[in-house]
Amino acid sequence: MRPTRLALSALLLTLSAVGCSLLEPREALTPRWFRPALPSVAPGAPAQDAPRLRLRPVSSAHHLGERIAWRVGDVEYGKHELLRWMEAPADVIERGLTEALFVSGRARRSKSASAAVLSVTVLRFEEQRQPEHRVEVELLATLHDPDGQALLSRRFSSGAPLTDDDPSALAREIGAVAGHQIDELVNAVVAALNR
Repeated sequence: MRPTRLALSALLLTLSAVGCSLLEPREALTPRWFRPALPSVAPGAPAQDAPRLRLRPVSSAHHLGERIAWRVGDVEYGKHELLRWMEAPADVIERGLTEALFVSGRARRSKSASAAVLSVTVLRFEEQRQPEHRVEVELLATLHDPDGQALLSRRFSSGAPLTDDDPSALAREIGAVAGHQIDELVNAVVAALNR
């Protein structure tokens, strides 16, 4: 008789816990999607002497994907369960580079093997929780001439403090920081191509 009461008590506790979780608002369990807004670029026609460039598809570190990544110090990483990017970080950076290089007219897009090649990897596109609450964006860019000689190999890294815990603030700040990094990278690429 005693095991039956124990089993019944366990069943009631389980049903009680399930009932409480069913009463939680559905919105609390629904993923939220964010799209970092990059600064807009004014379209322009490339000058006759604008350098020709091939942009390889942008890649990213393995931990950067749809779910928004966070970091504590240099060794602890995680991902928000319910916060998502509308575009993968690599796609955000590639879109920004395409606009800043080709839509603006600062370079001419080429598929030719006789054009310089730009490769970019997104190393950080994340929320840093400690020691300071901030967003971090870090890009690794390599530029090679048609003969494979390195014209540029550099990391572009910066961040901005987060004063608000709202995920929308995180998306706005990371978009602004990414836009700044894209501008720096494009300026360095164009300068290297025009040497």
